[in-house]
Order: sequence, then structure tokens, then C-alpha cells
Amino acid sequence: MRGWLSNLRGDQSQRDSGSAAAATGNSSTSGAEEPPSTLPQSPPLTSRGSNNNDNNNDRRAGTGRLTAGRSFSRVSGGSGDGPANNNTTSSGGGVIQALMAGRGGGAAFADAEMERKVSISARNLGDGVSRIVLAARMGGGSSGQSGNDPEEWKVRLLTLLGGSDEDNETNNSGDPSALTEDGVASGGGNNDAPSDIDILLENSTCERFVLRCVENELPPNLIHCLRLLRVLELQHDHSVAQKQQQLRRSNRGDNDENNDGQDDDPIVPASPLSTQAAAKVSKLLCLLCSDPSVGEQLRPHLFGLLALSGASYPNSGVHIAAAASDVILAFSRNCLSASLVWFLHDRKMIVHMTDDIKELCAMTGSGPSSSPSSSNNNSSSNNRCLYGKDAEEKGLWVVAIRTVVHLVSNSCHYQCVELLKDYDSAGGYHVLAYAISNSSMKHVPKLLELVTTLVCCKIGASSSALSSQLSSQEDLDDEEMMANENNDSTDLAEAKVAMNTNAFEIMDDLMVRSLKLIVAYKAEHDGRRPEFESSSDLTAMADFSVKYAWDLRMQATASTDDAENDVGVDLTSELLVTTLQLYSDHAKNFDLIESEYHMLSHYILAFPTFSDVSVKVFSLKTLEYVCTGLAGANTFMPLRLVTEVFSSLCKHLLKKAAASNSDEDVTEDEEAKAKAMEDSALDLQLLCETLIKLLEFDENVSQVMIECGLLGPKIDDMLDLLFAITGADLPDKEGVQISNLPRPSPIDSTNVDDIYSSLCRVLKVVVRQPGARSVIGERGSAAGDIIHCDSGLNTLLMVGILYLGDTASRGSLDVFETMMAKSHDGLLQSDMKCLIDLLHKFADSALEPTAEQNIKSTDELAISRQGTILDLLRSILATNESSQEVFRACCGFECVVRLIFSLEGIISAENSNPETATAAMKLLKSAFALIATATGDKGEKNPLTPSLSIDFLSDDLLSSTASPYAANLLYLRNNGFYVEFASAIAAMGIFSDISHARSVMNLALELIHPRLVLTEGKRPNADKVAGDNVSIRNADATRLVLGIAIKLPTTDDAHDQHKALAKNAFDELLRLCANDMAGSSLSRLASSGLCGSLTSQAEFAHMLEDRSHFLYSRFVLLLRRIAAFSMSYNDFVSLLRCVAGPILLAEDEDVDNESEQNKKKRIRLAIISSSVQAKKATVITKSEAWHSRETGFCNRLETLSVIAERGDRVARCELGGDSLNSVAMYMQKIPLEDRIYKLAEDGRMKFIEIESVDASAKSLAASSSAAPQKID
Repeated sequence: MRGWLSNLRGDQSQRDSGSAAAATGNSSTSGAEEPPSTLPQSPPLTSRGSNNNDNNNDRRAGTGRLTAGRSFSRVSGGSGDGPANNNTTSSGGGVIQALMAGRGGGAAFADAEMERKVSISARNLGDGVSRIVLAARMGGGSSGQSGNDPEEWKVRLLTLLGGSDEDNETNNSGDPSALTEDGVASGGGNNDAPSDIDILLENSTCERFVLRCVENELPPNLIHCLRLLRVLELQHDHSVAQKQQQLRRSNRGDNDENNDGQDDDPIVPASPLSTQAAAKVSKLLCLLCSDPSVGEQLRPHLFGLLALSGASYPNSGVHIAAAASDVILAFSRNCLSASLVWFLHDRKMIVHMTDDIKELCAMTGSGPSSSPSSSNNNSSSNNRCLYGKDAEEKGLWVVAIRTVVHLVSNSCHYQCVELLKDYDSAGGYHVLAYAISNSSMKHVPKLLELVTTLVCCKIGASSSALSSQLSSQEDLDDEEMMANENNDSTDLAEAKVAMNTNAFEIMDDLMVRSLKLIVAYKAEHDGRRPEFESSSDLTAMADFSVKYAWDLRMQATASTDDAENDVGVDLTSELLVTTLQLYSDHAKNFDLIESEYHMLSHYILAFPTFSDVSVKVFSLKTLEYVCTGLAGANTFMPLRLVTEVFSSLCKHLLKKAAASNSDEDVTEDEEAKAKAMEDSALDLQLLCETLIKLLEFDENVSQVMIECGLLGPKIDDMLDLLFAITGADLPDKEGVQISNLPRPSPIDSTNVDDIYSSLCRVLKVVVRQPGARSVIGERGSAAGDIIHCDSGLNTLLMVGILYLGDTASRGSLDVFETMMAKSHDGLLQSDMKCLIDLLHKFADSALEPTAEQNIKSTDELAISRQGTILDLLRSILATNESSQEVFRACCGFECVVRLIFSLEGIISAENSNPETATAAMKLLKSAFALIATATGDKGEKNPLTPSLSIDFLSDDLLSSTASPYAANLLYLRNNGFYVEFASAIAAMGIFSDISHARSVMNLALELIHPRLVLTEGKRPNADKVAGDNVSIRNADATRLVLGIAIKLPTTDDAHDQHKALAKNAFDELLRLCANDMAGSSLSRLASSGLCGSLTSQAEFAHMLEDRSHFLYSRFVLLLRRIAAFSMSYNDFVSLLRCVAGPILLAEDEDVDNESEQNKKKRIRLAIISSSVQAKKATVITKSEAWHSRETGFCNRLETLSVIAERGDRVARCELGGDSLNSVAMYMQKIPLEDRIYKLAEDGRMKFIEIESVDASAKSLAASSSAAPQKID
């Protein structure tokens, strides 16, 4: 090609290229194809001058342009070196005047010069194209002249458009040695100056650019250029193929065997000649088509233009199709009008374009073969065109379909859907579906974008057949939107509304053929597709999907085919991407499309069957976007489906796990089954994460899941499977009692822990919604069916704690914590009772004798599991204040003591396992933390301990206490909890190790205050100063410290460290009771009833009688300090009974029988020595027991004396169990001096009237006496 172009270029200077008369010569030269007959005749050239003038214009197209360009450069200050043409010279005076006018004149001149250049170049280009069209129709030139060549018009066309690709490549490379075969330079002289089309593109910003081009009829001539370039490429490709065939035949020789027309090697396609030329023409036409006025000028030429998009092309002419498509798209966007749309409809142009596409896609079967032919017919080039798969590979399918779809879509903006109807009647939807199914993966996304374009076509209300799916309100909105024909004023958002949902049938058809699940479901159900109606059995469909996915995984085929089904490529992901694009374009699109086609619902249902994880993730992300990003979207069906799939997947995996435990399904390959379980677990995890996100975003999601029966029948189904896995017998009665469950057997992990924990994670978010566990009616069941939505929830959670691994147990406890965090449903007490029953179950298991010894890890795991339950209770008590009273009413404190007692002897000399001791210590820490939370105000500093210095006259005081924390304090104090708890801890044997004993003692001290910590039996010096001002948090915990101190092993010298620990702990309490702590800790301890505990026989009174105990002196000292500071009436009576009682009782030392001695006990009255007659003193020898008893009496009297002399120096009186300030509130209208008497008359209180108190009796204890005071 390069050679004949060079030869023609060399002879061109000797011809009259513009002669129209010479064009009537030979037009049947071999190898030349006549251009299409639809090309219009060239406009008369005589209107613009004679033939000589035309010749001059033609020359000006080559050399005059350079002159004009140089003249412009010189005037603008450039360094042009050529003379100006006549037009420029004649305007020289005006230019000088403009330059003298200043900057404004310079700008005006530049605009005028730009417009002049546009006008000249447009005229030159239009005239040149007209002459080339005429020459091409006449066969290239006159046969009467020597050297006339029918290929001449091709060279002239390429030269007019800036040169061929080879010429431009040579000029751009700057290689002067690039010569043709004849030794002629390939560039030519004309390539040194810009062509007319280049000048037009450079000056396209001219204000009257379109006007000047239209005046010179440039748009129609540019269409002629595109059509001529197509013919040029067709003939060029055929010529190259012919030369290759001839060369091969000549190389083979004249043997007839080798001239049978069969070539072993394929023909090498020709390189394109007009890539840059076509791009320039397309760009210029697109610029011109941006003006609506060009549309009417192109009306007569539309048929030829539209035919270019779907025409046949050789391999070297594909760029012509793309260029024509760009022009048509620009025309459809800017130049269409209602009259042009009807014109296209009347000429059936859409039908013709669709038929051309069918032939291009080889759908009709009548088109040429897709493979090139080696025929010797030189006059035909159709056998070199691309069809079928060859055309698809080069992108011709996309170009052709894109053109007609956008033309149809843009035509709907003018209240006319006739072209859309034409496209539908011509089978356009079917053509697009066929192209998508049979295209390669690189072209599928572009074709699917065209579906969205068709779906968003603006069909008017008049087209009822196409808009029947829209509601009446949406019809009104669309009519209002379509009222204005101006496309620029259309709202961008409304332009994306899916009005033509019928076009979505393309997506639906491809989806049905792409998803394996749909194909399998149709085969299983007699060709019926899944139906997504409210009455449909969605559970059965979800079960089918999960089972089919399991079968696919178990097959483990070695197929390398990635296609989902009977389509050429895997469209699963691309279809979903396109659907998401439609949904995101406008908020209405989801309801418009999903209500009819259920695209997203199909993908959710088929979720387990997807082999590509990215498709699964993208399906769930689409669901998340629809639920969170589209306000008001009806997402009930997708949400219900994802719940059903999640539940079915849980049940299926549990069923497979149960079969594995029972040695069923032995026929399945273990390796394949393990891989399938792993993949299914990953699916479950993905669904779990998505459900949690949706539940946290919108509380309505939980309502949908509850209506699906997630907390009802689905829980019961999974509970049956769990009983089968754990080996527990399922009771026949409704509801499962924890006492009927077998012995707890927690283990580290099971094969269902991940499944169970995923279920618990979802349940945790569902049950926290208000009313989630109330009574509901299940949608899909019979009318009026009412069920308890959490019928087996607690049982399911208990099974996880008692029999499954740590992960499952943690998940169950999280659900309990969520349910009990707020008292919104009235089920707090039943949930609390369930947790306490779990602790009793573990305690019973530890106390029950077993036939065989449990393995060591089982005990440790059971202890650890108990600790986690205590931690959960602590968390609930801290967050939900109402749970404090519920915990106390359910005997939670007694359960803690029983739980610790059940571990009696777990640590001993025979069983000194350090791991067991560590587990026991963790359990004790959890128990202490629970007590601290139950007796403290949400971890903050408690108010002052309620005083017990009053006389309780009824048992209603506990229930009338305002704070539940204070009520717990009183409950623990009155029921001797601390002493029992200390005994339970000692029974464990944990005190045998001094480090553990110290840790337990520190835990007890921290209940009083966190800074009361002992290190190596002593308190750090750094805390002594800070502790002086410490405020007691729980003064009652001193009983626990005392109980632990007396329970420490101190029987022999080997326990000296334990004795030191007890003494140091006791000293810490004594320091808190020092006189200088009267304003802080001493008052708190004294008001906590500690005096009554020290003198109570049920608690610590026995320590005041055992003078041999190493803590005896400290107990006495503590009693003296507490009682001397403050005592209630009850404390005083208890003190007298404990301390003075043995003194007042008469004892007969000669009676050995203790029972007889007790019978003879009687109170001995005090005797005034002055009233008794003096007797002679007699020497009586007393026994050692008598002296010991007398010593004890002396100590007791000394204690009473110390208490009496160190009492308060200010007289105080508390009457009837209340203070005077509180009494004053009872009767506001009675004077203060009469209130007490009035209350006594009403029987509301009792008091003793004391006339006076003589303070001089305390002279021994005080250096000065106080004046007598009267209290009425």
C-alpha cells in the first residue's frame, strides 16, 4: 500500500485533480470497488466558480493553507517567511488599525482571524471532499488521460485528512531515510503544512465555529469521509490479501496440486491506513453535533451515518466503526428532536440497525462466514469482513449495540417511545441478551451497562404497556418530569429512575441461566422457579440451597470450567454489579425492580452455592447497601431470606457434626467433608457478620428475624441437634428442667463451637431489642398463630455452658448478659434463676460421688466455667441496678457459698496440683468481685454504712431500704454470710499455701478498701499515710477478714507465716479503729454492728473466751475500741451477755456434770459490803480452776471498765429506734416539746424519760467534768 500511495503521489502533480469532465472515464478497472450507491451526488461546483477556480481552490488546499498560516503568524508577531494571500493582504489596513486600537482591538482581530481561518478551511475541506466523492463515483478519473488511476481518490482523501498512518508515523519519527520501494520519500511536500481539518480542530473554540462549518455544508461531507474511509479500508484489506495469495502461489510453482486454493497458513491482516484520519473526522463531527442546529442538516444523510455502526468491516477498518459510533452518540445526545425521532421511526432505521447487528453477530445464519475466504473473486471484499466471534473479539458487537441503544434511550427524552418499541419489536432485547451471553469477559461489563441504559429509558405515561409496573403516584411524578423537552433541564437524579423495567428481563434471563441453584431448583421442581411471596415456604428453599451447596462441595470435581451454567462466561458477579449500579442510581429503583424480579433475593438464596468468595462478599455488601443506604426501601424479603439461609446453614452443619459423632455418613470422604465443613463455616461467618451489622444499624431487622421464628421453632430445631451431639436425653415434656440434664462435662473445644458461637453472636444482638422475647405471631404460619418466640432459648444457652467448649460457653454468657442488661421485658428473674441453677448444677456435680475419677482437666474446666458465670453475674449487677434485688431474692449469695463449699478438699496434701489451685484462686477472685459489686454502688464509693445503732422493731426495714446495695449489706450482715463464706474458703484447703492465703486475705481487705493490701504479711509503708484518711467502702467486710484470720492453719510451728499474716491483718483493722480515726473509719466500723458480731456466739464470741488463742488479746482490744466509741441498745445487751454474763452466773465447781451445772446456774446479785456483818477471815485454799475463772472475771470486768471509761464524753440519746430529727418529721403541727409524748400516746414509740445525767461520774476518764444536762 505504501508503494502505490507513493506512486500516485508522484504522478499527482502532473494531473488536473479537480477536473470533473475527466471523471467519466474507465470505471471498471480490476480490483476497484464501487462505493455504495447510497452516496449522494456531489453538490455543483459551478456555484463557487469555474473549473479553473476549483483547481486554484484545490491547490490552496495544499499550499494556500501554508500561506494563510504564515500570514497569521507575521501579523501576530511571528516570524513567517512566506507572502500573504490576497485575502490577508486586502485586510492589512484593518489589521493595522486594530493593532493601534490597543488590547481590545488585538483580541477582536484574533477572533476575526480565527473565524476567517475556520471559514476558509471549512470551504476547502468541503470542496475537497465533494470532488473526491465525485471522483470515487466515476471510478477515480478519466481513462482518456494518460496515467489516470482509479486509486487516485484514496490518496487525495488521505492527503486531505492529514495523510495516512504510515506517512504520519514517518513524519513523527523524523527519519529522512524512510523511503518507499521506488525511492520516493513517503512524507510528500503537503505534510509540511497543517491540513484543513487540523486547522478546524485547532480553532474549534471560535464563537461561530459551527455556523461557518454549517454554511459550507461540512457535516454532510464529513459523513461522506467516513463512508469513503470504510470503502478504502475494505479495498485495501482485499488487495493485501490478494497479493499474499498470489505470492504464495508463485512460490509454490505451477504444479496443479498446489493451486487448489487451499492455504496452509492464514493470511496476515492488513494494517489500517486511516486510523488518525478517521479520528480527526470523528472528533470534528462530534464537535459539530454538539449544536442542535446540525441535526436538520444531517437529516438526509442519517441513513448512511447510522448504517456505519452495524456494517461489516475488515480487520483494518474496526476504527471506522468506533468513529462512526462516537458521531452517532454525539448526534443522539444533542441533535435529536421530536421530528427527527419520528423521521427515524418512519424510515424504520432502528429495525434496519438491529437487523445489521443480528447479521454481525451471526444470529441469522445467512451472513458470510466468520472466517476469511480464499476465493479468487477479486471484485468482492465481503469475504474479508469480520462476523460472529471474530467481530466480537474486535469489539464490533459492543460498538454496534452501544450505538443503537443510546440512540433509542436518548430518543425517549422527547415524549416519544416509538423507537423503543421499534427496538423491542425488532428483537433488540434478545440481541443484547445473546451478545452478553456469547461475549468475552472483557466486553461483558460494557454490554451490561447498556441494559441499565435501556432500563432507565424515559417512557411517558402514554405508553401504558411499558409503564404498567409503576404506581399511580410514580406515574404523576414521571409525567411532571417529562413535561419539559429540554434534556439539559432534566434533573440528573430523576434521569436514573428505572421506568422501563421490562428491559430488566434481559438481566433476569441471564441470571436464571447463570446461577446453578436456579437451574437445579427448576430441575427438582418441574421447571418452577423459586417464588418469593409471603406465603412461600422460604425455609424449604433455604434448606434446598444449603443441601445443594454441600453436594457441590462434596463432588470435588476436577472441572476447569468456571462458567456457572449454560452461558459462555461466568456472569454471576457482573450481573450483580450491574444490579447494584441500578439500585444506587436512584432510591426508587430497588422497589421498582426487586418487587418484580427479586434479583437480590435470588442472590441471597444462592449464596451458599457460589464457588467464588468475592461473589459471596459482594452479595452481602449489596444487601448491606440496600438496607442502610436506601431510605424507605422494602427489604423484608432479602432480610428474611438471609435469616433463613443463616438458620438452615446452622442446622445443616450441626446435623453433619452430629453424624460425625455418631459415626454416620461413613460413605463420605473424610477429607472432602472436612473441606466442605471449613467452607461452610466460612459462609456462616460471613452471614453472621452481615446480620450483626444490619441489626446494629436498624432495629427493624430484628423484628423481621423474630417473625421468621429465629427465637422460636428454629431454636428448638437446633436444640434437638445439640442434645444429639452432647449425648443428653431430650425430655418429652415441654420445657427442659436443668435438673433433668446430665452431669456437666465442659471441655476445651468441640467441632460445633464456631457454629454455636456464630449463632450466639446473632442472638445477642436480636434479644437486646425491646420486646424481642415477648409473645408474637409468626408470619407465614396460620392466621392467629401465637408462639413464644424464646421457648427454648435459655435451654439452648445452658447446653452451651454445660457441655460445649470455651468459645461456645462465652457466646452463651454474652447472650445472657445482653438479655439481663436491661429490665425491659420482665424476664430478668427467670434469667437470673437460670444462671443460679447453673451454679447449683456445677455444685451438685462436685458433691455427687462418681463411679470413676474424672480426669484432671475436667475439674479445672468446671471450676473455670463456674468463674465465668460469676463474672457474668458481677457484670449484670454492675449495669442493672434492679438485678441486685433479684439476685438476693433468688438466693444468689447462698448459692455462692454453696458453690465454694462444693470444692471442699480440692487442695490438700494428697492433691496438690498447682493448676487446680490456680483455677480455684481465679474462682475466688470472681466470687470476691461479685460480692464487691453486690455491696457497692456500681464500683463507686458507697454511702455510709447504714447504722445498726437503732432497735429493730420489725422486719420491714429491709424491704423499705431505698438502695438495693444497702439492702444487700443488711441482708449479708443479718444472715452471717461473711462467716459462712470464710468457712467455705477454708474448707477448700486453699490456705495451706501461704501465697494463696495472703492473696485471699488481700481480697478480703480490698472489700473494705482497695488500698488495704498486705505484701509478705505486712502492709506497704507507702500506703500508711494515704490510708489514714481512707473512707471505708464496706465496713461489714471486716467480719470476713476476722473469719479468714481465725481459719488460717496455725496448729504447729510450721505455720508461723500464717500466724503473722493473721496478726498483720488484725493489726490493720485495729489501726482503722484507733482514736485518731474517730471521724472516718472508726465511726463506720462502730456503726456497722461489729460489736454485736464480736459478742455473738454464732460469730466471734468464742474468741473472747479462748484466752490461749494467739489472737485473743487483739479480739479484746478490738471489742473495747468499738464498744467504747458507740453502741446500740442491741449491742449493749449482747455485750452484757457475752462479757458480764459469765460473771453474773453462779457456778459450782464441785459439779462435774455440765448439764447439772447449767441447771444450777443462777444470777448472783451484787452485795454492798457495809450491809453485811463482818466475819473473821478464814484461809481457804482455792483450786487452779477457780483462779483461772477469777482471772477471766477480772479480764471481763476490765473490759467493761475500759468500755465505760472510754465512752463518749457527750451524752446522747436515741429513742425508739429513731433520732429526734426524724421524729420531728412525723408530726409537723405539734410543738417540739409535745411531739414525743404525743407519739408515745399513739403507741408509735416507747421511751424512757431521764430527768438528768450526772457527768461527774466520768471524772476518772476526763480531766474536767461537764455540767449536768437535762433531756426531756
